[in-house]
Amino acid sequence: MPGSAYTLPQLRSISRASPLHRAELLRSALPIRLRRTVELHNQGPLAHSLKLRQVLTQYTKVADALESAASPKDEAEAEHLLALSSRDLRKGYGQRIPMFSGGNETHAAALAVERLRSKRGDYYQSDLHARVEENLGLLNTARVGCCTLADHLMPAKHNRTRIAQKISVHSLARAVSSQAEAICQDHYFCSPTISLHHCGETDPHLKRLLIPSHARYVLFELLKNACVATIRQEEGLRRGSLNPVRMSLEAGQEWTKVRVVDRGGGVPTHIQSNVFSYAFSTSPMQPSDMGRGTDCVTGCGVGLALSMTFARYMGGQLDMEVEDGVGSVFTLTLNHDRQQLEQFPFQT
Repeated sequence: MPGSAYTLPQLRSISRASPLHRAELLRSALPIRLRRTVELHNQGPLAHSLKLRQVLTQYTKVADALESAASPKDEAEAEHLLALSSRDLRKGYGQRIPMFSGGNETHAAALAVERLRSKRGDYYQSDLHARVEENLGLLNTARVGCCTLADHLMPAKHNRTRIAQKISVHSLARAVSSQAEAICQDHYFCSPTISLHHCGETDPHLKRLLIPSHARYVLFELLKNACVATIRQEEGLRRGSLNPVRMSLEAGQEWTKVRVVDRGGGVPTHIQSNVFSYAFSTSPMQPSDMGRGTDCVTGCGVGLALSMTFARYMGGQLDMEVEDGVGSVFTLTLNHDRQQLEQFPFQT
């Protein structure tokens, strides 16, 4: 149904459906999601942001184009529509559709939040902060939903990681840990070792149905943050070696938990409530600094907020525990209930 949420098995089936079926869903279902995303922005406290409004104008243009497209009469016409739509949606955005490009909507929203903070010294204690977080949470969930459906309707052969599939969480975690270690080596010329452990009788070869790119994004953020915290902690203590970062996997019948444990001193008590806030960062870098040769590892405060969105999108969760002065534990819970629907914020 056009205005329906889907389970992961349903999304996987959509990606394997006939071109005719996928083309009809593209014309009917994606515009509903695009227009809902624009509506959420227009109702929110960042509706005044010109840059964000310019980016979101593309949503309406894409929705108009899809709805005005003629219904394909055969497989050949359907393939043509899908190919044209895929090209137009991804053109100029690094093979990503506009609403999912970090250099566009995400950066625009971060800039808008930065401006609000500069005007309100008590921003994080204000009702405005709560309203911004609620709206951006819905807006981010909506744009992830737009991208997820588009990726399954027009699967790109060169990048299957955005399609629901069964993969080994162990293999994914191992690959992401190597990536996090490498990027720290590139930027800091050192990196803590990331160890991977399995709790209880968890089968390291167990495969789970998930969207790999979502899980990869969250795991990379957690591991990268843990490595950076460890490096900074050891620099402050002037030690010659780095404490390792520990990652553990635990699997149940309908869930998988991935824990990332570091000894980077822990998130300070006075900012713990803001860790998942949009555009909040312990780094001195601000959204307006992007592109000025600043530290791209620490970013501008959108990583954990988006990680929470990805975690919750299919019914999962991201939690944090802190031992002050010692370190932090972040736990990603992946939900594998085959009846779990996307958490797209359709109008109720």
